Amino acid sequence: MSRASRAWLPGKLSKYELARKNLCKYFGEIYGGRWHALLEAMEQPAAKVGRLNRHAEWSLDEITPTPMFHPTLPGCLVNLENLLARPPFADRGDRLKPYYTMNAASVRAALALGAEPDDNILDCCAAPGGKTLVFDNILADGSGLIVANDVDADRRKRLLSVFREYLPRERRRKFIQIKNMDATMWGQLESDRYDRVMLDAPCGSERHFLRSNRKQQKPTWVWSEANSRANQALQYQLLVSAFQALKPGGVLLYATCSINPLENDAIVQKALKKKRGRLESLPLSLPVGEETSNGWLILPDAADLEGPMFLAKLRKL
Repeated sequence: MSRASRAWLPGKLSKYELARKNLCKYFGEIYGGRWHALLEAMEQPAAKVGRLNRHAEWSLDEITPTPMFHPTLPGCLVNLENLLARPPFADRGDRLKPYYTMNAASVRAALALGAEPDDNILDCCAAPGGKTLVFDNILADGSGLIVANDVDADRRKRLLSVFREYLPRERRRKFIQIKNMDATMWGQLESDRYDRVMLDAPCGSERHFLRSNRKQQKPTWVWSEANSRANQALQYQLLVSAFQALKPGGVLLYATCSINPLENDAIVQKALKKKRGRLESLPLSLPVGEETSNGWLILPDAADLEGPMFLAKLRKL
């Protein structure tokens, strides 16, 4: 009998099933009676929007004769399955792509940074590039610069591809830089330089685990409490580096797609304690989500399938 066959014998759990069981036990203790509804929501497709590309030469009629805009996300189309123009936009010719499809909560995260047209922005872990496009949409009215960083070569290729598909050559050449730095070291190399820093930190990605691995006998990766705790060291290093890269008075947005307080509020609390007198928390209030001890949390069971997305906004003093 093959190993795969043995994995599916009655009473024998696959790697995914075992990890899912452990995940449910772990988060069931955290979220209590809410967990069942939250789990059910996370196993459904995430809410997506199509954020219009201001640089693309498309009329709205070419995209859809009956546009439906998101009520709280300006410039974002919903009901994407009914659009006339849909990815991969095979008939666009030489034109830039008309809209970028992304998780609605990711748009909220990018907007929450509060970028201004003349800001210098560092996007620490930028791939695949949706948030960077949101920043560009704002900075196109000024002279600000965006540094889009990712240490992984394949993810940088994805960034480059997205920018070529959505941004004019002149903007890519003058106002967007792609870097391959270890973001944990950035603050030491470019301290006190940026007006705004976006840190979308690597995390437990529980929703991604539940949805991407559920039909695989050999999952590409599995969730574990140990891995989640191991993330904390990297997340804190990234947050400190992002803090160092800020100018005095500059603003940092720490974000994860995790539902784990250890990767969210606990990281921010540690930074506020260690950097007391040099770092302060700024209030957040979004149309969806709920306040936490050190930030804001969007959970899909209470946000029409948006998220998960944890956000914390911090200012360097």
